[in-house]
Amino acid sequence: AISGAVENMNDIKAAIDNSPTPIKGVLHLAMVLRDATMLNMTWQQWTEVVRTKVLGAWNLHYALAGQSIEFLWLASSMNTVADLPGQGNYGASNAFLEAFCQYRLSLGLPTAVLSICLIKHIGYVAENMPTIHKATPHLAYALGENELLDFVELSLLAAKTDREAGNTLPEIASIPLRPWKNTSQIFMGLRSKLRLGDPRNTVTWRLDRRMGFYHNLQDCDNVDKVGDNSELRYFLKRATEDTTILAEGQNIEFLARTIGQRVLELTLKQGTNVDTTLTLAQMGVDSLMATELRRWFRQALGLQVNILELMKPLTLLDLAEVVSEQLQAKFAPATETAVQP
Repeated sequence: AISGAVENMNDIKAAIDNSPTPIKGVLHLAMVLRDATMLNMTWQQWTEVVRTKVLGAWNLHYALAGQSIEFLWLASSMNTVADLPGQGNYGASNAFLEAFCQYRLSLGLPTAVLSICLIKHIGYVAENMPTIHKATPHLAYALGENELLDFVELSLLAAKTDREAGNTLPEIASIPLRPWKNTSQIFMGLRSKLRLGDPRNTVTWRLDRRMGFYHNLQDCDNVDKVGDNSELRYFLKRATEDTTILAEGQNIEFLARTIGQRVLELTLKQGTNVDTTLTLAQMGVDSLMATELRRWFRQALGLQVNILELMKPLTLLDLAEVVSEQLQAKFAPATETAVQP
């Protein structure tokens, strides 16, 4: 064991020089917390947190140049998506590590970053209970030691690269352009105990647009059911028995509000009041969201609505009338068959 600080290059070099065997991997685990709101944070509180992770990562990056290591593993945090109050310095440091991982991968250097959630029973959070009480409403989910070790192993496997030039640092001009993605970054515990659309849900990341796929997955939990709206299911059941109700003005208004509520969920907007005179474009629906809305029409209503139809300048009421006509056509054969002798 070598005593020292990762932000001190001499300490890192001493650890490398005193290693009895070649170093094959490094885990950057250093952490300092100096929580304060940004308006009240001192320069010292900022630098003490940032230097440990940011300068420490750069020091390891340069000190390991030329070493044939299999990975540089970086410990980040879920607060890069959860925005924990009072941790602007810590969040910025972790956001840097996540970008730094991408940078090293662009150089062909084996790197991984794990965004760690709350861990139960062990570690800093378990030893500082006020922390877990402050963070739980924003993160909502915690894992245990075994899950943490599983994620560490998974992220280490993801650190592999196809580059065989050792750990030398290439010239920037020679780096090929790559897509802006990072398959070597993993988030832990990105889970909510309540549905993301539930107004009682306090997790801050549910409103992050990158969580749109998570919202969609929850909607697919019961695809065999006609959506997750019991009122809509009851309405459709009545419509199969009597298609004439589909032409009633109040029911077209109901369909318009239901479609509007779904649009609000897709656009991650709060509120229950739907203006049925607005068009989908005015509500912020683009072609990608229109694709998701089309999928909802298929799953919740059993209708195949054309994308071009959704991209027309139709108000929610206009669209509801189109849906009403399609539902009448869909349910009519069943109604006619039922009355035959």
